[in-house]
Amino acid sequence: GGATWVLAELPEVSDGWQADSVSFSGAHGLLLSRIGEPAALVSRDYGASWEVLGLPWPASLPDGEPFSPEPALWYDSAVSMVGITSDRTAALFDFEDVYGIPGTLLYTGGVLSYFPDLEFTRLPQMYPAGLSWGDYDLDGVQELAATLCLGTGTGVNVWELCLFEPAERGYHISARLDGLALQEMDPEDIAPGLVPANGVIGSICEFQTDEERLRARLGILLPESAPFHQGELDCAVLYDGSSLSLSDQTYTRYPT
Repeated sequence: GGATWVLAELPEVSDGWQADSVSFSGAHGLLLSRIGEPAALVSRDYGASWEVLGLPWPASLPDGEPFSPEPALWYDSAVSMVGITSDRTAALFDFEDVYGIPGTLLYTGGVLSYFPDLEFTRLPQMYPAGLSWGDYDLDGVQELAATLCLGTGTGVNVWELCLFEPAERGYHISARLDGLALQEMDPEDIAPGLVPANGVIGSICEFQTDEERLRARLGILLPESAPFHQGELDCAVLYDGSSLSLSDQTYTRYPT
């Protein structure tokens, strides 16, 4: 809160580097993006020295095709692309805590936006983040929706939904909906009268995005059937420019 301050020496801006923003996390900083290229400058010593942090792009990224991570970049690279839009105009990169810097970088239009509190877990199953453009609050401006896998396995599939809005430089996170938080909620508070009285939200919390809508799918468990889900809630996800909420819920019980 400003109780203490540290002076960081910034590098000379030259050789095509453009000062977009300065972001610090602990004793480390991210600064500057090279014009039109996915790269950043990183300091691990309060600016005494700087090094280029290249953001690797897979060898082949055909427009319009689903993004499939390259195993070598996913498993072995300290920095990896973990998601990209179908038109290849926005990409998300994960640090895997390289240099002690947490969080992710969003690359859009030659500008990098740093999010120290938005972490991505590179799971062995290689589930990339889903990125999709859309005017989700109908204000005439395109937002970026991102779905991030929090955990998966047998009977488990839990994701998070994030919305990014344009900022003065780059983008900022305007709203988030965490599948882990939804698991703690009473289904009656989400869909009154639809779910059996003893039902609880299970280990399936998924989100779907496209250019026109956002949706959520929540698995429902009954005590006598655990750990097997007995039905699901399908919900529209509404975005008002600053928050996300669930609406238009329907409950479907699985055949027995």
